[in-house]
Amino acid sequence: MRLFAKITKADLINCVLILCCAVLAGKGLFANVLVYGHDTMYHFVKAVAVHQSWCEGNFLARWTPHLVDGYGYPLLHFYSPLFYYFSSAFMFIFSPVIAFNMTFFFFLFLSGFAMYLFAREVWGGRGALVATVAYLFAPYHLLNIYVRMTATEATAFVTFPLALWAVLRIMRHVTFMRFLAVGLSVAALLLSHNIAALMLMPVVGAYVLFLFLVDEKRKAFRLWAGLSALLAGILLAAYFIIPAMMEKVFVNISRLTSGYMDYHQHFAYFDQLIYSPWGFGISLAGHGDHMSFMLGILHLLLAVAVIMFWKKIAVTMKGAAAQIIFFSLVLIGTLFMTMEASSFLWRSIPLLPFVQYPWRFLLGATMAVSFLAGGVVCLVEERFQKYVMVAICCLIIAINIGYCRASQYSNENTGSSFVAFLRASTPLDSMEYLPIWVQKVSRKAPAEKLQVWAGDALIADEGGKPLNRKFSVQAKTLSALCFHSYYFPGWEVFVNGEPTEINPENPFGLIVFTVPPGDHSVNIHFGTTPLRRAAEGVSLIMLVILFTGFIFRKRLDEWIAQRLEQV
Repeated sequence: MRLFAKITKADLINCVLILCCAVLAGKGLFANVLVYGHDTMYHFVKAVAVHQSWCEGNFLARWTPHLVDGYGYPLLHFYSPLFYYFSSAFMFIFSPVIAFNMTFFFFLFLSGFAMYLFAREVWGGRGALVATVAYLFAPYHLLNIYVRMTATEATAFVTFPLALWAVLRIMRHVTFMRFLAVGLSVAALLLSHNIAALMLMPVVGAYVLFLFLVDEKRKAFRLWAGLSALLAGILLAAYFIIPAMMEKVFVNISRLTSGYMDYHQHFAYFDQLIYSPWGFGISLAGHGDHMSFMLGILHLLLAVAVIMFWKKIAVTMKGAAAQIIFFSLVLIGTLFMTMEASSFLWRSIPLLPFVQYPWRFLLGATMAVSFLAGGVVCLVEERFQKYVMVAICCLIIAINIGYCRASQYSNENTGSSFVAFLRASTPLDSMEYLPIWVQKVSRKAPAEKLQVWAGDALIADEGGKPLNRKFSVQAKTLSALCFHSYYFPGWEVFVNGEPTEINPENPFGLIVFTVPPGDHSVNIHFGTTPLRRAAEGVSLIMLVILFTGFIFRKRLDEWIAQRLEQV
C-alpha cells in the first residue's frame, strides 16, 4: 500500500493552485523588510540566535550565549525549535530578514498542502481544494501572520492537519510507512509549538480512538498500531519535551501565567467568534479587544450547511458521516474553550493556564471549520461540483483577501555582525526562562569574559568557542573568579582537568568558582546533564528503530498483513 493515495492530474493542478493561493495569502511576506506584528522581533531575534549557534557548532542551541548582553539564555531548551531549525537553515543562503519571511511563507504553503492531503481522504480533490483555500484564508490564520506574527504557531498550522492525515491513513490500513508518517508528524507537532501541542495532542489521540470505535471491524491491532505510532512520535521528540518539562523548575516559568498573560483577561465572546472588526492591536480584558477573533462568516455558513445535510453527504461519501461528527465536536469543543463558560476547566486542569490566551483554541477551530467547509462540494451533483468549487474558492478569497496585509513594516537590520546584534538584543519575552539564580539583570556587557571576583590573580584568555572557553590563570592567593554567563545546569568548570564546584549564589546568578594559589589551566564549557543525555538517548534509539524499520519495511508489512488476517 502506498503512503500517499494515487496522485492524479487533477491533484497536480490543485497543488499548483494551492501554491498560487499561498502566494496570494502570503503576498505581504515577499519583501526585504519584516512584517511589523506583535511578536515579530520576539521571534526574529531568536531565529538569528539559533543561526549563530549553528555557525558555532551548537546545533541543539539549548543555551544561546550571545543573548542578554552576552550573559546567555536557555533558548531552545524551552522554546519549540521547529520554525527556528528551518529559518536557521535558510539563513545560510539568504539574509536573515529574507530567510525569516521565507520560512513563514514556507509553512504557510505547507499548511495548505497538509490540509489538502487530509481533506482529500474524505472529500476527494475538489472538496479538499475548498477546505485548503478556506484554511489558507481563514481569518485567524491570516491574523497569525499579519497581526501577531507568531512564528512557532505558524508551524502548528502545518503539523496538526498533517498528524490527522497520518492517523486517518494508518487507521484505515496499517503499513510501516504509515506508522512512520504518524510518528514523524506527531514529533513535528510536539516540536512546533509547546502550547499548540498541549491543546491539539488530545485531539489527535481522541481521533485514533474515535476511528477505532466507528470502524465496523474494530480490529484491536489497528488501535495498537495507531497508539504505538503516537508513542513513537512522542519518543522522537523526547530530547526536547522531557528536559523542557522536567527542568522548568530552574527558570521563572511562573511569569508565563501572570500579569498580561493571565488567561482570565483573554476570553473571547460569542459574537466576536461570529464577527469582530479586523485590527492590529492586542487582546484586552473585556469586549474591547483591538484584534479580531472571528472564524469567518462564510466559513461558518459552509460548515453549518455540511453539518445540517450530513446524511445527504454520507450517501455518496463513504465514512464522511463519522468525520463530520468528529470535527463538529472538535469545532464546538474548541470554541467553547475560548469563552468564559469554560473557566471551570481552566481552573481544574493544571497545565491549561500555560495556554495563556483562551482564544488560542481558534487554531483547532480554524482547522475544523475549514475541513468541514470542504464537504459542501459533496452536496451537489458531480457534474456541478467543479463550478461550485471554483465559485466558493473565489468567494472565500474575495472576502478575506483584505486581511492579507501588514499595518506597517520594520526595517530591522542585523548589521555585519550577528553577535553584536544579539548582544544588543534581549529575548523580548517576559524573561520567563531566565535562570532562578538571577536576581538582578546586568544591562552592561563585561569588559572581559572571565574576571577576578576576589583575591589576586592574572587571567589570560586562550579563546575557544562561546560554549567552550579556555583560560590560563596565575593566582597569587586563593582567588574567586567570575565567568560572565548566567548559570544554568550544564555549565561545568575544570581547573587543571579536574571538575570544580560552581557557586551561582550571587545577585546576578553568574558562574563563580575558586582557584588556589599557583598556575592553572581553566576550561569552562556548557555540557549536558544526565536527564538530557537520557532524553536524547531515547530520541536517538527511536530514530534508529524507525530507520531500521524503513530498511526492512517490506518484511514488516508482510508481518502486519499476517497479524491482521489472524485477528
